[in-house]
Amino acid sequence: MTKVPQNLMKQDLEGQKLFHQIVDETPIELKTQLRFSDAIAEKLNRMLQKRGMTQRDLARKTGKTEAEVSRWLGGTHNFTLKTLALISVALDEDVITILNQYKSASESSPMAAETQTLYWK
Repeated sequence: MTKVPQNLMKQDLEGQKLFHQIVDETPIELKTQLRFSDAIAEKLNRMLQKRGMTQRDLARKTGKTEAEVSRWLGGTHNFTLKTLALISVALDEDVITILNQYKSASESSPMAAETQTLYWK
């Protein structure tokens, strides 16, 4: 087993402390945004893989550059609804699903969640 020098262990611990401090001080809204962006990127990657498509293929279908598609798939892009709609149309599948929670006055059951997909033709 290789022995790690003390100064490197100390630097590693200091780096870990700094990392945890930054994470702790990051606003919850930013953490949530990053979580959403990452989830969308993961879904896009799965959608492309399922279709046997490449970044280049998606760039062609959307009229965007490969560099922009790469940013989409990287997990930190701040997607607009316009971009999500463009990608959904290009892949013929919704990238996101909206959950609509409601309770009808005539219902006596607890609040239900209904998946609602909107289509305009």
